[in-house]
Amino acid sequence: IVRIPLGVNPAMRRISPTPEFAARYQISRPFILTVGVLEPRKNQVILLDVLRELRKEGHDLELIIIGRPGWRWTNPLTMEKYRDIRRWVRILADIPDADLIEFYNRAELFMYPSFYEGFGLPILEAMACGAPVISSAASSMPEVAGAAALFADPRDAQAFASQALRPLRDSALRQVMVDAGVERARGFNWRSTAEATLALY
Repeated sequence: IVRIPLGVNPAMRRISPTPEFAARYQISRPFILTVGVLEPRKNQVILLDVLRELRKEGHDLELIIIGRPGWRWTNPLTMEKYRDIRRWVRILADIPDADLIEFYNRAELFMYPSFYEGFGLPILEAMACGAPVISSAASSMPEVAGAAALFADPRDAQAFASQALRPLRDSALRQVMVDAGVERARGFNWRSTAEATLALY
């Protein structure tokens, strides 16, 4: 078995946010972002609990989930337990690549609470676009994110909220995470993936 990392699309980079984008998607407050197919393995539902905790701490945040429904997906916004925070949660699908890049750039935090990943490419995409990353401490994700992210148990919403509060309260730490993430993402490119694959053959 030979491990060959994936690469990041070079279009995933830091850009200047546009007023037109904010108006089109009705963005009026900072938001937590997560990206990926909607299914239990991705564990997006825990982020609704995280959002509730962060709002209790005085952070006026929204949660934006971007992805298409997948295997055994149940929309958490239909659950009575999340009635109190429905107004601050949006689930979007079929977002054009250019818009996805701006979502990454605008995110206050990118959170990835997945239970299992073969790789975890959205972590690096978010980093390349300058979003601070809070990732699951499971599976391949710590190896992909390295020291550029903060980690938490994907079964523990309070642990994710505690990690999220660190960059939310400390702008210097947030900037360190942004810079480290951009640098980390630079180490993953498709040319290296192709060359390593060719060398193996």
